Amino acid sequence: MEDEVKQRKLEHVNIALKQDVSVPQHANWNDIHFVHQALPEVDLDEIDTSVTFLGHTLRYPIFISSLTGGHPDVTTINRNLAQAAERYGLALGVGSQRAAIINPAVASSYSVTRDHAPSTFLIPPCPLYTGTGSVSHRYDQS
Repeated sequence: MEDEVKQRKLEHVNIALKQDVSVPQHANWNDIHFVHQALPEVDLDEIDTSVTFLGHTLRYPIFISSLTGGHPDVTTINRNLAQAAERYGLALGVGSQRAAIINPAVASSYSVTRDHAPSTFLIPPCPLYTGTGSVSHRYDQS
Protein backbone atom coordinates (compact mmCIF):
# COMPACT_ATOMS: atom_id res chain seq x y z
CA MET A 1 0.00 0.00 0.00
CA GLU A 2 2.89 2.40 0.69
CA ASP A 3 3.94 2.33 -2.95
CA GLU A 4 0.36 2.85 -4.13
CA VAL A 5 -0.09 5.96 -2.00
CA LYS A 6 3.33 7.31 -3.01
CA GLN A 7 2.56 6.75 -6.70
CA ARG A 8 -0.86 8.38 -6.37
CA LYS A 9 0.71 11.49 -4.83
CA LEU A 10 3.06 11.74 -7.82
CA GLU A 11 0.11 11.29 -10.18
CA HIS A 12 -1.64 14.28 -8.55
CA VAL A 13 1.33 16.50 -9.35
CA ASN A 14 1.70 15.18 -12.90
CA ILE A 15 -1.99 15.78 -13.61
CA ALA A 16 -1.71 19.37 -12.36
CA LEU A 17 1.43 19.99 -14.43
CA LYS A 18 0.42 18.29 -17.67
CA GLN A 19 -3.36 18.52 -17.98
CA ASP A 20 -5.78 21.41 -18.15
CA VAL A 21 -7.34 21.31 -14.70
CA SER A 22 -8.79 24.80 -14.80
CA VAL A 23 -12.46 25.35 -14.08
CA PRO A 24 -14.42 27.79 -16.23
CA GLN A 25 -15.30 30.86 -14.24
CA HIS A 26 -18.81 32.11 -14.96
CA ALA A 27 -18.55 35.00 -12.52
CA ASN A 28 -15.65 37.01 -13.81
CA TRP A 29 -14.35 40.51 -14.40
CA ASN A 30 -15.39 40.85 -18.08
CA ASP A 31 -18.22 43.25 -17.29
CA ILE A 32 -16.24 45.35 -14.80
CA HIS A 33 -14.40 48.42 -16.09
CA PHE A 34 -12.10 50.38 -13.83
CA VAL A 35 -11.69 54.09 -14.31
CA HIS A 36 -8.04 55.07 -13.98
CA GLN A 37 -7.54 57.53 -11.14
CA ALA A 38 -3.89 58.21 -10.46
CA LEU A 39 -2.90 58.69 -6.85
CA PRO A 40 0.37 60.60 -7.10
CA GLU A 41 0.18 61.75 -3.50
CA VAL A 42 0.14 58.18 -2.14
CA ASP A 43 3.42 56.88 -0.76
CA LEU A 44 3.36 53.18 -1.63
CA ASP A 45 5.82 52.49 1.17
CA GLU A 46 3.19 53.70 3.64
CA ILE A 47 0.58 51.13 2.58
CA ASP A 48 0.30 48.31 5.09
CA THR A 49 -1.04 45.06 3.60
CA SER A 50 -0.45 43.00 6.74
CA VAL A 51 -3.22 41.12 8.51
CA THR A 52 -3.54 39.09 11.67
CA PHE A 53 -4.78 35.57 11.02
CA LEU A 54 -5.34 33.16 13.93
CA GLY A 55 -2.96 35.21 16.05
CA HIS A 56 -0.18 35.33 13.43
CA THR A 57 0.81 38.43 11.49
CA LEU A 58 1.05 37.90 7.73
CA ARG A 59 2.56 40.52 5.42
CA TYR A 60 -0.22 39.88 2.88
CA PRO A 61 -3.73 38.38 3.27
CA ILE A 62 -2.75 35.31 1.25
CA PHE A 63 -1.95 31.74 2.13
CA ILE A 64 -0.56 29.02 -0.09
CA SER A 65 -2.76 25.93 -0.01
CA SER A 66 -2.22 22.97 0.01
CA LEU A 67 1.15 21.40 -0.26
CA THR A 68 1.74 18.21 -2.05
CA GLY A 69 3.92 15.50 -0.60
CA GLY A 70 4.29 11.80 -0.19
CA HIS A 71 6.84 11.23 -2.93
CA PRO A 72 10.52 12.21 -3.09
CA ASP A 73 10.02 13.90 -6.47
CA VAL A 74 7.72 16.57 -5.00
CA THR A 75 10.07 17.69 -2.24
CA THR A 76 11.42 20.45 -4.51
CA ILE A 77 7.90 21.83 -5.02
CA ASN A 78 7.32 22.00 -1.26
CA ARG A 79 10.72 23.58 -0.67
CA ASN A 80 9.99 26.29 -3.26
CA LEU A 81 6.53 26.98 -1.80
CA ALA A 82 8.01 27.20 1.69
CA GLN A 83 10.74 29.59 0.55
CA ALA A 84 8.14 31.81 -1.15
CA ALA A 85 5.94 31.83 1.98
CA GLU A 86 8.93 32.71 4.17
CA ARG A 87 10.16 35.43 1.83
CA TYR A 88 6.79 37.17 1.42
CA GLY A 89 5.33 36.58 4.88
CA LEU A 90 2.48 34.32 3.76
CA ALA A 91 0.84 31.42 5.57
CA LEU A 92 1.31 27.94 4.18
CA GLY A 93 -1.31 25.16 4.25
CA VAL A 94 0.40 21.79 4.56
CA GLY A 95 -2.56 19.71 3.45
CA SER A 96 -3.14 16.03 4.14
CA GLN A 97 -0.08 14.16 5.31
CA ARG A 98 -1.68 10.75 4.98
CA ALA A 99 1.14 9.42 2.82
CA ALA A 100 3.67 10.15 5.59
CA ILE A 101 1.47 8.38 8.14
CA ILE A 102 1.35 5.29 5.96
CA ASN A 103 5.00 5.53 4.90
CA PRO A 104 7.28 7.47 7.28
CA ALA A 105 10.07 7.31 4.67
CA VAL A 106 8.33 10.13 2.74
CA ALA A 107 7.84 12.40 5.77
CA SER A 108 10.74 14.58 4.60
CA SER A 109 8.67 15.58 1.55
CA TYR A 110 6.48 17.46 4.06
CA SER A 111 8.97 18.46 6.76
CA VAL A 112 11.05 20.32 4.18
CA THR A 113 8.56 23.17 4.67
CA ARG A 114 9.71 23.92 8.20
CA ASP A 115 13.36 23.56 7.17
CA HIS A 116 12.95 26.33 4.57
CA ALA A 117 10.30 28.42 6.30
CA PRO A 118 11.25 28.54 9.99
CA SER A 119 9.09 31.54 10.85
CA THR A 120 6.16 30.89 8.49
CA PHE A 121 2.74 30.12 9.95
CA LEU A 122 1.99 26.57 8.79
CA ILE A 123 -1.71 25.74 8.67
CA PRO A 124 -2.44 22.07 9.43
CA PRO A 125 -4.93 20.00 7.43
CA CYS A 126 -8.40 21.46 7.84
CA PRO A 127 -11.67 20.27 6.31
CA LEU A 128 -12.40 23.89 5.36
CA TYR A 129 -9.75 23.95 2.66
CA THR A 130 -8.32 20.48 2.08
CA GLY A 131 -9.14 16.82 2.25
CA THR A 132 -7.79 15.13 5.34
CA GLY A 133 -7.44 11.73 3.73
CA SER A 134 -9.72 10.35 6.43
CA VAL A 135 -12.10 8.67 3.99
CA SER A 136 -9.22 7.01 2.14
CA HIS A 137 -7.65 5.99 5.45
CA ARG A 138 -10.91 4.31 6.49
CA TYR A 139 -10.94 2.19 3.34
CA ASP A 140 -7.27 1.33 3.72
CA GLN A 141 -8.05 -0.33 7.06
CA SER A 142 -10.46 -2.85 5.50
